[in-house]
Amino acid sequence: MSIIVGRFFGPFRSSIPLFAGIFNMRFTVFTMAAIPSVILWALVHLAPGMFVAWFNFDILAYGHFAMQYLLVMAIMAMSLTIIFSAKLQRWHPVDACLSYISQRLQLPQSTRGTLLKLMLVSINLILLASAILHGSFDFINQSIYALVSSQHHLLIQLSLIHNAFCYIPFILLLTVAMALLLINQNQHRAAMHLCLSVSLAFVLCFALKYTIHYPRPSLVANFLGNQSLPSGHTCLTTAFVLSCFALPEHCKRMRLQLGIPFIVLTMATRVLIGAHWFSDVFMGWLLGYMAYLLTQLFINHYHANTISAMLQSYSVVVKHDVLMKSSQQRMLIAYAILSLAYAASTGKLIISPYLL
Repeated sequence: MSIIVGRFFGPFRSSIPLFAGIFNMRFTVFTMAAIPSVILWALVHLAPGMFVAWFNFDILAYGHFAMQYLLVMAIMAMSLTIIFSAKLQRWHPVDACLSYISQRLQLPQSTRGTLLKLMLVSINLILLASAILHGSFDFINQSIYALVSSQHHLLIQLSLIHNAFCYIPFILLLTVAMALLLINQNQHRAAMHLCLSVSLAFVLCFALKYTIHYPRPSLVANFLGNQSLPSGHTCLTTAFVLSCFALPEHCKRMRLQLGIPFIVLTMATRVLIGAHWFSDVFMGWLLGYMAYLLTQLFINHYHANTISAMLQSYSVVVKHDVLMKSSQQRMLIAYAILSLAYAASTGKLIISPYLL
């Protein structure tokens, strides 16, 4: 290490080999350190000049492009960090910091993982908003849109069928029905989690939609409007799916096998039919995830008995023969049939408006 470090300090560069010989350092060890240090020195000292020459001595003209590229790379890196946040939490400094924050906020220590994800999602939302504001996603949006909008009739038809399951008014109605079913099954905590998560996602999403008025792709802007950012289908679907499969414990496997692929398909199909840009569905996913995490922190902050007491008065209203005989699976199947029937009867499955 002394040989490698000393290579970058003029007064020591020439004397380190001398002292290595005086102290009888083994020749092979010296060579294994000296040769890489020469290559590293050449890279560090010569690369900046070659970089400037490569840009024709006009590096300032490419500064904006470089900042956009770095911003997009930071967003992608942060997204991977969110996915693998469980491994990041095992790092002792991060875990100690989360423990301190949990104590200050008077949150249970079991919420450290949720708190870490919420912090990462918030940072990524700020980075994404900055990237969209500075046009960093314009090239990515156009490239992905040109790649996936192949105008294949079958793909568009399948995408519209999938989007029928994510129709926003129906998602809200399904949330209420599912919450009533959970209350009927005395799962008060899960019912409140589902209602609050989807409600918060709805408020955040549409507050941004009608504040920003971000333009949609021109193909569908005439009949869908110019409220593109963020994607409401993606936002509410993410909040609903994650909350619905969060409790009880046996639903977590279903979330991995069915829930997450459904969210990914929702994001892909919204881009495929030209209803949204990639940045729209990406922000929709982040907002839906944030609503889910915020609700999880709120639910964990209050004792389960307090939540049960709050909803106990509504249990009498919910006790109904239809709900007593229902289950989550049956309700989802009935929802799928009704949403498809509604989409077919209202012309939402017609592909002609989405064709060039």
